[in-house]
Amino acid sequence: MQQFLFLELLDPEIHALLNGLKIEFGGKPTNTNIHITVRGPYQKPLPSKKIKYFERILRAAPILIHSAGLFENNNEFTVFLKIESPHLRQIWWKPDYPIEKYGFNPHISLFHSPDANLATCVLNFLKKEDIKLLCQDFHLTSYISKQQSLLLNESQPQRKHFLELANRRLVKADILQRASNIVKNCEPIINREDNIEKHK
Repeated sequence: MQQFLFLELLDPEIHALLNGLKIEFGGKPTNTNIHITVRGPYQKPLPSKKIKYFERILRAAPILIHSAGLFENNNEFTVFLKIESPHLRQIWWKPDYPIEKYGFNPHISLFHSPDANLATCVLNFLKKEDIKLLCQDFHLTSYISKQQSLLLNESQPQRKHFLELANRRLVKADILQRASNIVKNCEPIINREDNIEKHK
């Protein structure tokens, strides 16, 4: 079994929003926190001191979630939101996806489909929403492949709303309903190739 290091976003409202968008775009619900892989695979367990060292580096600044993008990989289209931190590249290590070949593009995937047209509809919707969120509640979590329980923290409440984000006008309160309508009412889009990036 291989071991990875995940950057886990713990903000319950950000989780409710992004998980809600995944579901409305046709994905499956998840009880795990939103996360991305930042290091691995390792063949041996990563020492806890090393994990704490990497986390101290990241703690110097919040995580920014913003800017929708789209890439194609093996005839499947993925729509995502970018993850940005001034210190993230400093701890990044993914030998199976070297930056020199794949670039550096940390992101949260919100939609997968072989349908390029539908992916473009989702992309354009997210671009218009112009989501920009700062997350200061996060940590690094060790994950072993084929692990039964992934990042589930029972002590942390799993909210199903993002009322504070809406009250602060960071997102519109009806975003999930409109996301659902986008998927249902998607029409053909011309020149969709202009929106598609190479997989990074």
